[in-house]
Amino acid sequence: MQLTRLFMDADSEIAMIWLLVLAVIGVMIWIQYMIAQNFYFIACHKGYDDRKYFHFCFWLGVCGWIMVAALPDRGQHSAAPSSYGNPSVSANAPAANAGSDELPQL
Repeated sequence: MQLTRLFMDADSEIAMIWLLVLAVIGVMIWIQYMIAQNFYFIACHKGYDDRKYFHFCFWLGVCGWIMVAALPDRGQHSAAPSSYGNPSVSANAPAANAGSDELPQL
């Protein structure tokens, strides 16, 4: 029995390796896209709506992720109501210390 009959011939093996490499690259690009989308979502919640933050995260990878994580919060998103289950406090009422950086009195 010939050795080539036990395994695929060399051209088929090379084609299978290239197909596997392209599949792995495609999966890596898809994962990078999904991570960049999530970091763009985080940037939008911080008040930065430019699409450039998606591209920073997609093309620069970890450097873009760190940059988005370090963005300061502009405070333009709608925060969770301060009542946290207290029915006596209206969800639409502004907090008493909305402009203050201090913790509320308990």
